[in-house]
Amino acid sequence: YTGQRSGNFRQQMRAKRRRFESQPNARFFFCKTAEEVQQAMMCLFRFNPERWEGRGDQSAFADCRFQQFHLNLAQRLLRQGCLDLCCLESDREIIAVLYSFIHGNKVYYYNAGFDPAWAKGSVGSVLMAYHIEHAFDRRLDEYDFLRGRHSYKSSWTPHERRQRDVLILQRHARAWAWHGLQRVNQFVHRSVKPHVPRRVRRRLVRLLRPTLSNNL
Repeated sequence: YTGQRSGNFRQQMRAKRRRFESQPNARFFFCKTAEEVQQAMMCLFRFNPERWEGRGDQSAFADCRFQQFHLNLAQRLLRQGCLDLCCLESDREIIAVLYSFIHGNKVYYYNAGFDPAWAKGSVGSVLMAYHIEHAFDRRLDEYDFLRGRHSYKSSWTPHERRQRDVLILQRHARAWAWHGLQRVNQFVHRSVKPHVPRRVRRRLVRLLRPTLSNNL
């Protein structure tokens, strides 16, 4: 796998790992107890929103109900042996968390977060490198980044699976108006999202929705 990455990428990752490993009490570990899972998830809930807010956006983990759902899910997956939750720690403080699952001898990456104070240390990339390395060590068949095109994914793999949706509509105005609303949502997501904060995108959708709703 590493041989398929560019020489520049491998050199940069080695330097980032050395920089992390030179920190006081630097440690990579998997969460294996309910207490460790609770602590790591609470850190993820703090790190992830802080990162998105710094970009003028909002994380789904900012929602308390979403947090509680994943707290319960993580504990349940831990009991079933399907949770793959790992962390980086420095001086006995968690500085990065990676949240994933294992099923069918495959690891599914779901989300990650890191302390913004450590952004210059590229601890998110370091944690990903450790996690992928341990996936090979455990002889897992595949590391799946799941859906969504994000630039960081192409740094780790050139492979992708394409997903196609098939939509079948009935022949009446209500169905086509609903379809029009979905197209508006898609336009906002694909064309506006990279440049406009989430609160503004939601306002745009709300402004456009009445026009379509009048046809329902």
